[in-house]
Amino acid sequence: MTQKEFNKKSNESIILLAQALAINYFDSTSIDLLRDQRNPETDDYQNFPKKRKTVFQDYIWDIKGPKGNPEYNPESNEAHRNILVIGAGATKNAFHDIPLGNEAVTKIQEQLSVGTFNIPEGLKLSKELQKKVTNGPNGPEIEISFNQFLKYDDENEKDDLFPILSPILKSEKPHILREIRQKYKNEYDRLKLYSSEKEEHKNGELEFETALNLLSRIFNLSTIRKLVQDIYKFESGITLFYQIVAHLFKNRFIDVIINFNFDELLDEAIDDEIGANGYDRIISDGDVNDFKTLAKEGKLRRPLYIKPHGTASYRSSMRFTKDHYYEIPIDIKTLLSKVFQNVHEKPSKIVNLIIVGFNMDSFEFNEILKTRLPKYSKLFYFQHFHDNDSLKQKEEKTLKLKEKFNRKIFKDLQNRPEYHFIFHQLYRDSYDHIYEEYVNPKFQISRWLEKSCKSLDNTFHLLCLIIQDLFRPEFKPRRLEKHLIISKLLGNERFWKEANKLNKNTLKDKDKKKVILYPKQYFESPKYYRDRVIVELMFELSINKDMIDPSTLMNGLAGKYYSKYFDCFQNKDDTQKLSEIFRLIDPNYILTPLDCKSFEKFKPDTVLNSKIFSNELNQYLENLTPTDKKELADRFSKLRFIENRKIQSNLRSSVHHIFENYEITDLVDNDLSHDLYFSNGLEKKVTDLCIIGDMGIQLLKFLPSIIETKIQYIFIILDDRYVDDFHGNLKKILQSYKKEVRERVTKMINTISLKPLRHNHHMTFFMDYDPSTTFENQSSKVRNAIYFYKKGLSRKINPIRLNEESNKEYLLKKFKQYSDYAKCPDNWITKRNLLKQ
Repeated sequence: MTQKEFNKKSNESIILLAQALAINYFDSTSIDLLRDQRNPETDDYQNFPKKRKTVFQDYIWDIKGPKGNPEYNPESNEAHRNILVIGAGATKNAFHDIPLGNEAVTKIQEQLSVGTFNIPEGLKLSKELQKKVTNGPNGPEIEISFNQFLKYDDENEKDDLFPILSPILKSEKPHILREIRQKYKNEYDRLKLYSSEKEEHKNGELEFETALNLLSRIFNLSTIRKLVQDIYKFESGITLFYQIVAHLFKNRFIDVIINFNFDELLDEAIDDEIGANGYDRIISDGDVNDFKTLAKEGKLRRPLYIKPHGTASYRSSMRFTKDHYYEIPIDIKTLLSKVFQNVHEKPSKIVNLIIVGFNMDSFEFNEILKTRLPKYSKLFYFQHFHDNDSLKQKEEKTLKLKEKFNRKIFKDLQNRPEYHFIFHQLYRDSYDHIYEEYVNPKFQISRWLEKSCKSLDNTFHLLCLIIQDLFRPEFKPRRLEKHLIISKLLGNERFWKEANKLNKNTLKDKDKKKVILYPKQYFESPKYYRDRVIVELMFELSINKDMIDPSTLMNGLAGKYYSKYFDCFQNKDDTQKLSEIFRLIDPNYILTPLDCKSFEKFKPDTVLNSKIFSNELNQYLENLTPTDKKELADRFSKLRFIENRKIQSNLRSSVHHIFENYEITDLVDNDLSHDLYFSNGLEKKVTDLCIIGDMGIQLLKFLPSIIETKIQYIFIILDDRYVDDFHGNLKKILQSYKKEVRERVTKMINTISLKPLRHNHHMTFFMDYDPSTTFENQSSKVRNAIYFYKKGLSRKINPIRLNEESNKEYLLKKFKQYSDYAKCPDNWITKRNLLKQ
């Protein structure tokens, strides 16, 4: 196999994974829309495949596998469940000094003491040991770590510690050191005996969980947990890979994440993307609910995040149970089994298992895969390589992985998943490639695939671009503008180097090449939180047309990071007030908590060049090239034209209590679901379309389809900030149509507007208007109604589909009420008797 063929195989796997993610996005969205196709007597999805194929082909571009691979069959009875497994390599890929398993074990063992001992007179110690010598009551003494004790050789008289430890260990008198040594040997042998596979590395070191398990049997468990916590308590730290994972998770490209890491870098990214209450998080058995409450009507209702080994911020949750399957809390074990097996779910699902940074050496997890992974599943394994690895080395690594999977996990050929390996570079500076789709006007995905050097950041960015390419324009998933901006500012190696340089934090590896350290001093300081506040304010201003609503701002990310910034100071007088930060962006700002404030002078490029950030970020921004600076400004500008909403589904939301008889399946949990339901309304016999919406983006997206229908009138109540943009974009779309079509559409669309704080109840519904009755009495004629409440400039929404007559009556009354507020023009009255009593 040539290098080109090797890369091509990896690229085909990337494309297949992108298709699997796109299909899952579609399936998780469409299953509620198609659920009425079930046979009411058998509760079986007999007609689901047929209807699914129709919708699938209508709304997604041609989904075909690479040459030699089968096409996706939308008539298949199996839906998909995408499960991402994260290991330590995923974090290590970004921050090189966050220790992997045995590095962490060594650090822990260095912190564990076996005692303090007097130094015999005249004994010469090495320079390393001399640093640890202190003056005790009986002369010089030294504290010996457990790591030094393990390295001690009883038979080597030249060992520095021989004169100190030999008399103790060879004495017949009882001593704690002899007890520690014997217990270590006994527990080591016992763990090896119970292990189903050889658990040692070539250098004789134990695997991570086994080593921690062993240490916890010799030393106090709480002590071991505290030391592990000290090593892995990373909460902040931007990586594009984790941000994209959170984005895919929120939008249900990925259903379940199983994270074996103790660090919380991914946790933070998910909380920022979804919100702490927007997904189910399992870190201990007390978090586990009955699976039937998680999976209803054919799908997991919310993204499911599981940390089987616990997490650093909750010390008691951390578990070291590599060799003891039955030590996993029974509830978590049961949940993991059901997530994979999904035997009680309709339609049934095959699993796409995506592995990143995880060696598949977890005994308990492998046992679940052996028995619960459904037939015909796929395994996508992200395999890293070093820059200097030869083609032969790469092939050998891949072959060994396959042999390992076949030997340790998937011995049964019938249940063996289809393997797909995706290769990426380890410790690769990804900065220059991530933004190629911006700086290269002729950017093509196919050409980017040819590049052999791709980091995890690049590979997952590429996945998102391929997914975008699979959907028709009106159904394309959201782009990654916010994530790319944050990564460009705070989540790339150039910035980390700058932050480390200012904090004198550098390191060299064995090859004397500089490696990238986690900028701990920056990310855990008030400087980072303050920088994030300013960046989040810039996002809010860009998305909200240069306006901020202080009454809702603190409920978003700007408020979250300001609270963290504020908590860093014991003396609160040392903090910079939020109003003072506002005035850095606009000197004329005056705090008015009950009103929206316009920042008339806000320009992203001006703010980025104004040196209002930390010294680290200011220095980094100063060193950026003009192209880099223009890119940042352009990406901020793109935010002004995205839909001003962030879906966070919650059945128990108080805003839904005004409605009657709705179910969890009526929730609209992502943008595709919202768009599909809108599109479905166009297929029905309707004459009118009524909308209360900020920007009218959805209407403009579907205007070409609307023109082909028999809709007579569209009534839309806009946010007054976006009226000019709406009409400008409408004019651009109509330029390609004939004059008679332009005139018909212009007469069809009727707009009025309200100020943001009067524009809270949002809705879309289609109607087959009955001229014989008033507008408010048309509930039986309303089709495909969606409602959500969006307070002021807040972007958080919780949309719901409404089918009950009483719920539709509420929408009609609210629409009429808003038209009254907006002083509905005479032509609305004559067209649809909107104000007729």
